[in-house]
Amino acid sequence: ALPRNVLFNPPIDVSSADWNIALKWALHEAFLKADETDRRSIAEWVVKHWGGVKKNKPETYDFYLAMTCQPPRPRTPWHGVASYSKILAVYDPKQYAIFDARVASALNAVQMLYEGNLTVRFPIPNGQNEAIKRFADKIVETDAALEIEKAQAYAEYLRLIKAVSDNLGCELYTIEMLLFSLATRFARKLAPAPPLPRESNRKRLTPKSARSILKRVRSRRHK
Repeated sequence: ALPRNVLFNPPIDVSSADWNIALKWALHEAFLKADETDRRSIAEWVVKHWGGVKKNKPETYDFYLAMTCQPPRPRTPWHGVASYSKILAVYDPKQYAIFDARVASALNAVQMLYEGNLTVRFPIPNGQNEAIKRFADKIVETDAALEIEKAQAYAEYLRLIKAVSDNLGCELYTIEMLLFSLATRFARKLAPAPPLPRESNRKRLTPKSARSILKRVRSRRHK
């Protein structure tokens, strides 16, 4: 269930992208009107339920929420970026976007697929998707002309997608959602899963053949 102060009436017959955009704005409006307790409730819901990050200490949320009170730009460390960027993206969707393992992977993969090389390597936060994990391991060994430092990764990401969104005339979250949606497909193409071991040539034991074998064994015992 959504936090108590979030009013969300999802439109009918819309794409999952439009549904998520509508939810993002509902969370944003509720966050701006909320008191300290309700803001924490929204922040925890966004990180735990929307983002799937279950383990964060209370003091960690204190730190993340304090970032929303540090205009114009809070300090954005590497640690926790996949969590706090979700809160910032709800706090101000026009200035912030989510930066997680999938988004970071897509930033790297799109260069490799469409330019043929990795020009700027973005570090990739830890994630749970197996395809993304394989890809993250792969790009560590891939040469890049420029390496983005972890401490600067989120700021550089925002700068990049702000330039792209201005050029295309769209919102930051449009670029973010596109990267997120393409990440696993790109990762599987560039770092495919190892082939499964070949199946044994021996015939599979079916219930019918098992009964036949058992019948023969019993017959031999009585001879």
